[in-house]
Amino acid sequence: MTVLQGILLGLLQGLTEFLPVSSSGHLALAGHFFRIESPGVVFEVFVHFGTALAVIFYFRRRVGTIIVAAFRWLFRLEHDRDAARLAWHLIIGTVPAGVIGFLLADRVEVLFERAFFVAIFLIATGVVLWLTRRLKPGWKAHEGAAEAVGIGFAQAAAILPGVSRSGATIAAGLLSGVKRERAAEFAFLLSVP
Repeated sequence: MTVLQGILLGLLQGLTEFLPVSSSGHLALAGHFFRIESPGVVFEVFVHFGTALAVIFYFRRRVGTIIVAAFRWLFRLEHDRDAARLAWHLIIGTVPAGVIGFLLADRVEVLFERAFFVAIFLIATGVVLWLTRRLKPGWKAHEGAAEAVGIGFAQAAAILPGVSRSGATIAAGLLSGVKRERAAEFAFLLSVP
């Protein structure tokens, strides 16, 4: 990969990461159509680290509140209950993707090399997002533990190329009845771990 190709892939990642369109799927397709040799895990970790920094910066006050509440809860001090509950839900929501990613990494990696599968998963993401537009507004002010696990499994599905992580997690939150704003906040905060 040349420096120019790396810059272009980095720009593509940055432009698509916060949209529910699967940045990894677009990177895989760009590599396929422009015959860019896969830069490997180091490049992907680097661009995703940039994304995590952007999320942390945008939600810096909320992240600070969550961290303080979690530590205060650990030491049995008075704490913000909503922020501590959110910390716990972020932890349990991260587990499915970690376990499934670890167990299926080799099998999923092969799919990134096949544009057909990337396209199919991009279409599936589009259908799921289209269906969420037909939902009635959520009634739950925040996710519970069961919803956090379900959203975590949606995040795990996003290891497939073309499945948008943000789209899948927001859709899972909406399907479980969580209000749009909280579903979106939870989905983006869940991307950090």
